Amino acid sequence: MAFTLVRAINDVGSVNSVENFALRLSDDDTPYITTLPRDVVVPENGTAYFDCSYENAASVEWFFQNEPLENNNKYTIYSNKSLLISPVDLEDTGFYGCKGKSFDSMSPDQVYTVQLQISHIDNMTIESFDPQPLDDQNVVTVHDPFDITCLAPKGLPRPKMWWENQKDM
Repeated sequence: MAFTLVRAINDVGSVNSVENFALRLSDDDTPYITTLPRDVVVPENGTAYFDCSYENAASVEWFFQNEPLENNNKYTIYSNKSLLISPVDLEDTGFYGCKGKSFDSMSPDQVYTVQLQISHIDNMTIESFDPQPLDDQNVVTVHDPFDITCLAPKGLPRPKMWWENQKDM
């Protein structure tokens, strides 16, 4: 299988697509992926689940940091070759490979790689506002315009923002 991305280039530089996609190779001797695993974002101490299946594969194996995974108290590989990771901690973040091994050693194995990330959100601070408030109480004249920008905190997934009246909370 070939993994494809889109690249754009101009005089300033180049950028790659955020999402890659699989070009599935199909012949009688090569494993053919039928269920593509997807990247996941889970909270720390949560559970991550990846599906992955191949046709025409002698076996399906999962890898993390180039090491094969086996069933233990952290990883569960089901008979359908789905992978469960629980509980997820920082050491579990990274890229996991699902390999469909060929029956014929002359045919290439096929590997699909996915990413596990831990969700988070940074705190909002005084630096989150522009202009920055001068003290706890800012005076705004009624009917006069007042613009303030609130910068979104860093987070994964990307935080959504809106304004709320404090008395509604």
